[in-house]
Amino acid sequence: MNSKCTLILLFILLVSCQKNGEEALNKPVKVSISTEKTEISDLFSEFEFIHLKYDELIPSIFRVKEYKEDLFLLDGRKDRIFKLGKNGDLDIFIQASGEGPEEYKSIGNFEFNKGSGELIVFDNGKRTICRFSDRNQFSGSFLIQPGFTASYGAFILGPENEIILDIIGGKNHRFLKVLMDKNEYQLFQPLDSAYLHLNYGGDRQVVRNKDGFSSIHPVESMIFQNNFGFQKTDSIDLDFGDFEILKSEIKNIKNDPNPFFDLIQNDEKKKAHSFGLLETENYYVVTYYLGSFMNGDYLNTLIHKDSKNSKTFKGIIIRGVELESIIIGQISDDRFILSLNIEYINNLTEEQKALISEYIPTDYLDDNPILLIGKVKAF
Repeated sequence: MNSKCTLILLFILLVSCQKNGEEALNKPVKVSISTEKTEISDLFSEFEFIHLKYDELIPSIFRVKEYKEDLFLLDGRKDRIFKLGKNGDLDIFIQASGEGPEEYKSIGNFEFNKGSGELIVFDNGKRTICRFSDRNQFSGSFLIQPGFTASYGAFILGPENEIILDIIGGKNHRFLKVLMDKNEYQLFQPLDSAYLHLNYGGDRQVVRNKDGFSSIHPVESMIFQNNFGFQKTDSIDLDFGDFEILKSEIKNIKNDPNPFFDLIQNDEKKKAHSFGLLETENYYVVTYYLGSFMNGDYLNTLIHKDSKNSKTFKGIIIRGVELESIIIGQISDDRFILSLNIEYINNLTEEQKALISEYIPTDYLDDNPILLIGKVKAF
């Protein structure tokens, strides 16, 4: 065999291997739908319950963020951020709500700049990004011009002191990049999506990772991995089988909300929708509704990044007692933070409360939130 033939065969082999590698990389993740609650020891190898304590009632916590091994909690009703102390004690970290120039109206989301220590708050009332120093002093703000009509969900901080906001609505665009040092912003639509013009969304579809950020569209069952230049670097197709919204089903809906909500508010032909995303080093958690908002199921699917294995659960079970919960944050070492439905726990029978009292003592049942922090059990 001459050298020319050898080179041709090697080229064919290389292309074939590359193609097979891409097919393996993008192999759909089969999501096994389960609307059952799962025994806590089957989900987490380690877990702890934290009863939150403060001198007044805190009805709920909407988000939890990790920064320098501490946890910071958003009380979205009173627009303040707490720092979690020992034994569940809460200390006010920042409370600057108001109408003044150095105040925010309402906190939609928050992040820490790990380089400078600044706290970045997105004020979804004033459509303003506020910056607070590591000493919690107001240090600047940026107003998103009112002429740009859209609302915003999660945001992340990029490596060059920029903020990337997920857009909910806003025709033809998906992300807003705010250059804080230049006081300007740019619009991006990096995803090749059949749902481009569907102005529908939630507020938990973007999460930073070590190489860029991951995102999911509220009605498209695919996780996109992107670099900070808004270039797609990988994608994971989630296969929901008969529960998946097909491109053909929304082809003629365009941006008309009425037929679209007829599609997702159907409990006879349930569809998975309203996807949210959280991510740690080794796992994704995709949250979503199956069926209608009122009578459907709110589910969680854990996905192992390497194996692409998945596990779906609706809630947790402790010693045979079912509990309602919602995932509200993640910690880098594969731990996820859940908020338990305290009203549901308070309505358990005395016998059921006794069964779980080793983990959730009766003195926890004072209407303040209870957090569950669990480290994912390998599967």
